[in-house]
Amino acid sequence: MRIVVTHLGQEISVNGKNPTDVAQKAVQKVLEIEAVRNHSVIKDERAYFKQYARYYVKTYLSGKKSGSYIKEVNGYLQNYLIPAFSGMPLCKIKTEHVQHLLDTIKSVRNPGEDLGVKTKRGVLVFLAAILNSAIEDGYIQRNPAKSSRLYITGKPEREVPSWSEADWCKLYNEVLPSLNYQPDQLFLLIDMFHGLRKGEIAALTWDDIDLERGTLTVHHSVQWVHD
Repeated sequence: MRIVVTHLGQEISVNGKNPTDVAQKAVQKVLEIEAVRNHSVIKDERAYFKQYARYYVKTYLSGKKSGSYIKEVNGYLQNYLIPAFSGMPLCKIKTEHVQHLLDTIKSVRNPGEDLGVKTKRGVLVFLAAILNSAIEDGYIQRNPAKSSRLYITGKPEREVPSWSEADWCKLYNEVLPSLNYQPDQLFLLIDMFHGLRKGEIAALTWDDIDLERGTLTVHHSVQWVHD
């Protein structure tokens, strides 16, 4: 007798003397296909989370996103995602693994403390972006980081109180005049009125500023400076 079974979208034709024989041969065929598939995964380094995540950042983010954003997502990778999924093939990551990560990751800044909900959400969003890219590249078929079953718990983020009008007036009238170095005054003024990140302000050049139009364009961000 002969039957045709489908495994992962692939049709398998099996011949046998009786139903038991056919069933045993079908199982053997499936195991052989899985062995070949797993072997191909092992040979492709980018099929593993660690290698693929770094490839994703280098190919799709570096040079295209701000330096502060790259620093942030690299922190997510090094502190949370790579330790959790480092040795795992992308196809082996399940929703339950993602949930376990969300339940167990702790703060790096304050060891032993639970991570804030906002930071956990940022980690999850970045993980989902990596796995979306892996779907497009054919490594996985679905994104386990986008399941509606995922639930985020953790401590609420510390609220930073907004500055009052009196605070801004004191900064402008007392702190600004006390700065003897003119570039420091300019730095503070830009920080007060434009809301840029410190690294973005430090990277500004005169070519970024159009005095006639009254515009300022951010092209770069400084992360650190060597003396």
